Amino acid sequence: CSISTYSRINARRWRKNLMIRNTYTLKMLPQTERNEREERLPLTFPPKILVLSLVKGIRIALYLIKKAC
Repeated sequence: CSISTYSRINARRWRKNLMIRNTYTLKMLPQTERNEREERLPLTFPPKILVLSLVKGIRIALYLIKKAC
């Protein structure tokens, strides 16, 4: 299974999220740091639900890729 199919599936999904996420550096943070930072975030940041939905989207994408393989 190639990475190109994975990136193609995610390209559209991430383009929408990038505008929302450009203030985020969540990708570069380890999970524990990520959780700690979320609790200290000011209200101007997107809600936790958005972060959870992003994680869900990644999980679904990975699941679909595994199924395709």
